[in-house]
Amino acid sequence: MPKFLKEEFIAKTGKYFPPETIDFVYFQFETHLFNFRITRPRVTKKGDFRYSLIRKSLPSISINSNLCSYEFFLVFLHELAHYKVFTKFENQAKSHGKEWKNEYILANISVILKAPVRLIMIWKPFSILIVLLFRIWSLLKILIREIVLSVKMKCLSWIHLCEQELAVP
Repeated sequence: MPKFLKEEFIAKTGKYFPPETIDFVYFQFETHLFNFRITRPRVTKKGDFRYSLIRKSLPSISINSNLCSYEFFLVFLHELAHYKVFTKFENQAKSHGKEWKNEYILANISVILKAPVRLIMIWKPFSILIVLLFRIWSLLKILIREIVLSVKMKCLSWIHLCEQELAVP
């Protein structure tokens, strides 16, 4: 997408993105090189990321025009994560593999925290730490769930033993 002044950018794409995300989105267009298309509604997909290693053309992101602004933004983040993984790994990473998940989480964190995007990029090691903390938290939740489940099972087995003892004359 050619570079635009922020006012031009808002005039062309502002109705598609939530107002509170415009600065983040504009920064992405300002700092990355990709073609961007807003397409007719498609039944099979909401957005798409394409690239060609053979033709060496610019990568392309397309998003359906019929999405509400928040869904449009989430699809943009999804496709932007594909773009960032492609620029780092070309076609060496899986489509929704760990590299993509890391980029998608980093993009979401920077939006959720509403921190200036430049600050997030400068503090990338800190961002990676946040991703690791999220993963640790996810593992802890699984571990806690397993512990609770095993305690429930133990309690049920004790109840069953008690019922058997009470049933014996």
